[in-house]
Amino acid sequence: MSIKASRFRLNTLRIIHETVEKETLIIDSETGAYYMIGGVGSEIWQMLTYCHEIDDLVEQISQRYDGFPATIRDQVYRFLNDLHDEALVVPVEENNFLPSNEIPPLLKTESTIKPTFERPVLKKFTDMQELLLIDPIHEVSNAGWPFTGKSSDE
Repeated sequence: MSIKASRFRLNTLRIIHETVEKETLIIDSETGAYYMIGGVGSEIWQMLTYCHEIDDLVEQISQRYDGFPATIRDQVYRFLNDLHDEALVVPVEENNFLPSNEIPPLLKTESTIKPTFERPVLKKFTDMQELLLIDPIHEVSNAGWPFTGKSSDE
């Protein structure tokens, strides 16, 4: 586990994201890649929006899911490393955050039955990079967006 930070925050300077029904879509505006996260990964993402400490995050996930705590911890750390490697999250300096004990609405539950923990997975897609990187104000032909103003000879 190579995580050295105790907290991460979403890299809002380069990403946009939306979570609907435990599925999160993330678009990286610098690379044009987009990502999908479901299940536990989407819950972790929601917790990161509230800047929870990593150990608290792991504890909350361990309490919500049935599984070996060490396995859950390792898998959550691996997932956080994946998010960091893709620059979707950035470390938060200890003196540069507002603590939050708020639980994201997605994570509030009345159920006493714990679902089985499944490894969170970050799915990366690059099939729309060119389209997502088009600047719709400056790089558009007279035909309009999404057609670039560049000729086919370039």
